[in-house]
Amino acid sequence: MNILFLGKPGSGKGVQSNLLVLTKQLIHVSTGDMLRQAYEKQTELGLKAQKFWFDGGYVPDDIMIPLMQEEISHFLAINKYLGDGYPRTIPQAKAFDESLKKLGTKLHAVILLRVSDEVCKQRLIHRSYCPECKLNYNITHKRFNAYKGKCKYCLGSLKKRSDDTPSRVDYRLGDVYVNLVTPLYDYYKQQGILHEVDGEKDPFEVHRNVRKIVDMSEM
Repeated sequence: MNILFLGKPGSGKGVQSNLLVLTKQLIHVSTGDMLRQAYEKQTELGLKAQKFWFDGGYVPDDIMIPLMQEEISHFLAINKYLGDGYPRTIPQAKAFDESLKKLGTKLHAVILLRVSDEVCKQRLIHRSYCPECKLNYNITHKRFNAYKGKCKYCLGSLKKRSDDTPSRVDYRLGDVYVNLVTPLYDYYKQQGILHEVDGEKDPFEVHRNVRKIVDMSEM
């Protein structure tokens, strides 16, 4: 099945995606991770996109749509897509629907993680990540705290994302998110596939609620 997570920056989309991958045969596609890797490799896409997401903004549709159509079509064709960051605007969602239609498949569920701005901000400011394992850590949560500042799995050094600063977090949670992303709530609600989950609860309780939605959507 094909699943999409929606939610503000810091709502837990990455954490819940990683937990869902462990229990379901899905392929997690994080747009943010993909763009960061493209920039680190100095690809044409990475260089074009960097000036937008470096300041906490969103990459324009004319860059994202063709890129993602090429990157995710094989995941969609086998119903293994677990999206975190795409589609992110109405034009992207419409292009995504066209891709699904051409492949003879569909988006089975959209899961919206509801979290307040203040909680998201605290999570983002205290967040770090492992470049190798693609796992997030946070000193505000004992279950997701790092081991002496190292990744618990590979013991590699953790990094801070360049846009996880107070000013950039405020920008990302402000008008940019409200104007570009929140219209997707109604878009998918009208399709009857939007499911809301309280993302402020313990991550494993959130995961149990997410699993219920996924299991129900498989029937």
